[in-house]
Amino acid sequence: MNEKIGKQIPKTAKEFRFADLVIKLTANRDDGQISGFMYKDTKTPSQHLHLYFKDNKPYMHQKLETSEQRLPIDYEKFLLELGNATTDIFSSFETVELTDSRFIGKDVNLISNFNMKLSRIKPKEVSFEQDFDQDFTIFENIDTAKNSFGVTCDEIGNETHMIIVKDGDVFVISIEEVEKKGKNLNSIMASDA
Repeated sequence: MNEKIGKQIPKTAKEFRFADLVIKLTANRDDGQISGFMYKDTKTPSQHLHLYFKDNKPYMHQKLETSEQRLPIDYEKFLLELGNATTDIFSSFETVELTDSRFIGKDVNLISNFNMKLSRIKPKEVSFEQDFDQDFTIFENIDTAKNSFGVTCDEIGNETHMIIVKDGDVFVISIEEVEKKGKNLNSIMASDA
C-alpha cells in the first residue's frame, strides 16, 4: 500500500474491509480511545477474535461456533512463541530444482504482482481491493524470473505443498508440515492461558 492511499483514509475510519475479512478498531468505553481491534471473517459472522486492553492489561476474546473464551495475554511470550513458530516454518522450506521428480507434472497455482487499492471510502469504513496476477501451470514450467507464491496440487486438486519463488529459487514445504507446526503453536498458546 503506498503513501497516497494512506492520505485518502479518513481519520474517523474504524472499520477496514479486505475481501471477506473485517478489521475493526475498538474503543475504551470510559474515554473513547482506541484500545484494541476485532478480526472477523464475514463468511463465519458468529466467530471473531478481539484483542484489547482492559485495566492496562492485554486480553484476547475468542468467539467460535461452539465456545467463547476471554484470556489474559502475556504479549512478550506470545510474540516470542509466534516468532519461534514463524522461524521454524520458514527454516523448514526446502530449496528444489524444477527437475525434482517429486514435483514433475504437478499442477501449480501461483500468485504475483500484488497491488492493493481503495474500493470504497466512507467516514467510518474503508474497503480495499487487491489486484494480482494468477498463473496456473505445471511445476517444471514455473517462471523463476517472477517472484510469486502459491501451492502445488495433487491429481484430484488437493493442495500438497506451499511454494515460494524468489530471485530465481524455488522453495517448498508440505501443507501437512505447516498444519502440524500451526497445531503445535496453538497448543503452546492454549497452555499459557
